[in-house]
Amino acid sequence: MNPPPIIYKFGSFRLDASRRLLFSNRQLVPIAPKPLESLLVLVQRHGQIVPKDELIKLIWADAFVEEANLSQNIFLLRKVLGRDREGRQYIETVPRRGYRFVGKVQEEQDPSLDAGVKQRPDRISSRDRLSADLKSRFITSIAILPLENVGADPDMEYFSEGVTESIINALSQIPQLRVIARTRVFRYKGRKTSLQQLARELNVETVVTGRLIIHGDRLTVQIEFTNVADESQFWGKRYDLKITDISETPVEISQDVLTQLRSKLELPGDEHL
Repeated sequence: MNPPPIIYKFGSFRLDASRRLLFSNRQLVPIAPKPLESLLVLVQRHGQIVPKDELIKLIWADAFVEEANLSQNIFLLRKVLGRDREGRQYIETVPRRGYRFVGKVQEEQDPSLDAGVKQRPDRISSRDRLSADLKSRFITSIAILPLENVGADPDMEYFSEGVTESIINALSQIPQLRVIARTRVFRYKGRKTSLQQLARELNVETVVTGRLIIHGDRLTVQIEFTNVADESQFWGKRYDLKITDISETPVEISQDVLTQLRSKLELPGDEHL
C-alpha cells in the first residue's frame, strides 16, 4: 500500500511531495528539479544533519557530480526561500558535515489525493503541464554545442566557432548558471550523439544547438534551446545576414541570445529570484 501523499508546511511555503511542487502564499514558485529534490530531502529530515555525500547520492543517483553542484542547489534554495520570521535562513550549513533544515515543519495529508477520492484525468494533466512548464522556464546548467556548418564550407568554419564561443562567453556572465567550457563541448563537434546521452555525460539540463547555412550572398544562423528532460524546444531564433556584414555578428548574436533568455526564462542570479 502506498503511503498517503504529504504536504509539508513551513513559513509561507507549502511543499507538495507527491507532485513535486512548491507554493508560497498559494502562488506556485518556479524552481528547478534538482534544487526541489534537495529541498524535499532536507524538509523530510528537518532538524537532522544530512551529510553532503548522502545528499549527492540521493539527488544524483545515476551520475557522478562534484560537491559544487550541491552547493549551487543550496544557494538557489536559500535565494528562493529567503529567511523565516526570525530572520534565519531555512537551511543551515554544518561545517565539514552537511546541511540541516531548521525551519518549523508541519506535515499534513493532501486532501485532494485521499485514498477514497480520485482526481479527474484532466485535472492531473493540467497540473503536470504546469509543473513541466515551470521546469522548462528555470535552468541552472547548460551546454552550447558547436554550430553545425551545413555544407561544410571551410570559409565559414571560423565564423561557426566564433558564434559558439561568443554564446558561451555571454552566458558565462550569468551568476550561478553553470556553462560547460569550450574545451569540453568542442569534443562533440562532428559526433552523432543524442541530446540525452550528451546531457548525461556533461550533467546539464539544457542543450543549445544551431546550424549555419549559406545561400548565395546571405547566411542563416539558427539557434535552438532544448530542455533535455522532455525534449522540448523552449526558445529558438533565426538570424538572416549578409555575408559581407558578419565581422561583428558573433558578439551581436550572443548578446541578443542573452537578452532574450533573461526576458523569457527564470535564470539563477536574476533579481526576481
